[in-house]
Amino acid sequence: DKYEVDHSEFKLGKKLGEGNFGQVYEGLWNGTTKVAVKTLKQGTMEEESFLKEAKLMKKLRHPKLVQLYAVCTRSQPFYIVTELMCNGSLLNYIRKNDLNISTLMDIAAQIASGMAYLETNNYIHRDLAARNILVGKNNYVKVADFGLARAIKEEIYESTSKPFPIKWSAPEVALQQKFSIKSDVWSFGILLTEIIGRGRVPYPASNHPPKGLLHTTNASSNTNILSDFTNREVIDQIEHGYRMPQLPDCPDSLYAIMLNCWDADPKKRDSFETLLWKLEDAY
Repeated sequence: DKYEVDHSEFKLGKKLGEGNFGQVYEGLWNGTTKVAVKTLKQGTMEEESFLKEAKLMKKLRHPKLVQLYAVCTRSQPFYIVTELMCNGSLLNYIRKNDLNISTLMDIAAQIASGMAYLETNNYIHRDLAARNILVGKNNYVKVADFGLARAIKEEIYESTSKPFPIKWSAPEVALQQKFSIKSDVWSFGILLTEIIGRGRVPYPASNHPPKGLLHTTNASSNTNILSDFTNREVIDQIEHGYRMPQLPDCPDSLYAIMLNCWDADPKKRDSFETLLWKLEDAY
């Protein structure tokens, strides 16, 4: 295996964050190359899944996907070594930087490009969200975190083995655990709201529909404070046709793309290839 190397080649530095199956550190490879190193904590039950992610990443080669450099899987602790994206997660990046609409839409198109590659090669990501997009120099972004990704032979992949993020999940995932590239398209629509909202959490309190409004009471000021949607509310409201409203600075053309991503019928949602040219054409 050309990717298999020895642990001794890496020196781990500061912790960058948490992945699906372990921690991610900044590392130095052979004293010269900065890398990101995902480690699996010894003694966990996720060894098989961690190794599956490493195996899958060896097959994924595209400019808009974070690239695998090496693995250490002959002995514990296991490492997955990838390129280091210097500006971290897109979620934190767009919260900290005031990016204009043109830049935000270019970022969206870059993500669609990476997902179109997965689509063409029959892979599903299953965890598409701003937290799993990484940012390099000059607003250059790549899709990352393939811990839940799968190669699929059939159109639908069914799984109940893992919890999944409800607020990013298509209704067929939330209700039936049925995943497909079109459920990734739904998640992309949610990701677009994160991008245009500069890191806003999906289904925030300000979006609550009038019926069934939840609130909590702040005892100190005796005023009602809206609560963000709960997971149960998201499922119930989506089933009844609710979709997040258009943000004030969201162009009509972009909101139309979001609504298509959120079509109740997965077959009516655009492909990532179509989403890519729509974004490129509009912006």
